[in-house]
Amino acid sequence: DEFGGDFGTRLSDQPEVEARLRTTIARAYLSLGLGAAARQQVDAALALRRAAAEPDPVAIADLLDLHAWCAHEEAQYEDAEREYRELLAERLRLTGPTDEGVARAQFCLGDVLKHRGDVAGAEELARASLDTWHALGLDDDKERLPALNLLGQLLEERGAHAEAKQRIGEALELSVRLTGERNKNSATLVNNLGSICHALGQFDEAATHFERALALYRELVHGDHPEIARTLNNLGEVRRNQGRAAEAIELLRESHAMRERILPPGHPDTAQTLNNLALALYAAGKLDDAIECMRKAVAVRRAATGGDPKLSLAIANLASLLRTRGDVDEAVELCREALALDEARLPSEHVDLSFTLLAYGRTLREKGSLDEAVAMLRRALDIRTKVLGEKYAKVAECQMHLGATLRAKKDFAAAEPLLRASATSIAAQLGAAHATAAAARAELGNCLRELARYDEAEVELLAAHQALAGRYGAADAKTKAAARHLAALYAAQSRSADAERWSAAAR
Repeated sequence: DEFGGDFGTRLSDQPEVEARLRTTIARAYLSLGLGAAARQQVDAALALRRAAAEPDPVAIADLLDLHAWCAHEEAQYEDAEREYRELLAERLRLTGPTDEGVARAQFCLGDVLKHRGDVAGAEELARASLDTWHALGLDDDKERLPALNLLGQLLEERGAHAEAKQRIGEALELSVRLTGERNKNSATLVNNLGSICHALGQFDEAATHFERALALYRELVHGDHPEIARTLNNLGEVRRNQGRAAEAIELLRESHAMRERILPPGHPDTAQTLNNLALALYAAGKLDDAIECMRKAVAVRRAATGGDPKLSLAIANLASLLRTRGDVDEAVELCREALALDEARLPSEHVDLSFTLLAYGRTLREKGSLDEAVAMLRRALDIRTKVLGEKYAKVAECQMHLGATLRAKKDFAAAEPLLRASATSIAAQLGAAHATAAAARAELGNCLRELARYDEAEVELLAAHQALAGRYGAADAKTKAAARHLAALYAAQSRSADAERWSAAAR
């Protein structure tokens, strides 16, 4: 800051040197996550480059690249998308398609589209970037790592966990081979590998990766840093899913405090941590605190400059918590708002729309509006099946909730095959011990109980309870709910002693 304050005066007769220095300072600011400060330096450097007697179009394009990344760092994703589209067109005009600058622009635009919720467009650009690096003969170049990492994250987001883990693992192996483990690239890849293990329900392995990434970041950078805050957030999430809610709350509060210190107001990463903190508070049995925290997350996303593509998801999450507390009417209104937001900005078959439809359908089921709930859930299932394919866990999750709603309508003939397919698919994708797999088996077991197929129901309900008890312990609310299902099964068979034993376990 001190050096950059007046060196323009000292270098007024050396514009080329000043432009290079300002570019270097801008990169330093960006490495610290200070997009606004970096943008000032880039603007000054651009003015100098454009005022030169013979402007260098490649140097100007490099600065436009930095300018767009500043918008990215400030979460101004609409501006960043426009600037990167212009930059990519300019790179193609200057050099043709087989150029390192083109590969980088493809990656950067893909990353922006990911933040804007366009997973399909982002994946297409990530793959295009990798193809460009391959055409350049640079498959083993470290510049290829960001595109590999991005592709892995996008595959994870749409539920293709196996390929995602393969891509991130490939990137990590390349990074360690080229640069060793003690650098930010490797730390980021370790972090992202943890995220994929988390999505697969491999919580212990995920925690190991997050702890390693956190140690690396703290060794590499000092004080507050965006990547430290992100890793604290990720580790907090996995602790929640391990049933260690108190640790999760502590980690997420640390992440939130750090993000508030270093990120601009209304930044979506701050809202993300508030969202996860709300879920941890709920897991700790603090529902009212969770709702208050989720309201703050929604408020941050509402205040975001240029609109926040995750606002509808935050609203749907708030609706889910309110539904749990019994505030169903407010939850329905929030779901209606979230759906209107999604339908205004997304194509009719965009996968993000399915998350809101799923929350809306579950809320309508709780209200007793079963026909409307079925319509919402069928629409969510149709979108996910078309976009993701039939084999992914996110598709099976929709099958489970649709099947449960059909069961509530007493349409057992339609419910059972959906619930059976859901239980099989989720166990295959996430493992039989995953909480969602246990939930699917519990729904199937309850359906079989109502069909008076008690022996089959017992197998499913015992397996669900065993998985949840092993994951969360006997005192957890989800485990107690599974015990209540078993008590209902044995009561239906007039097995009083067994029913009482499981009722006691549920208390």
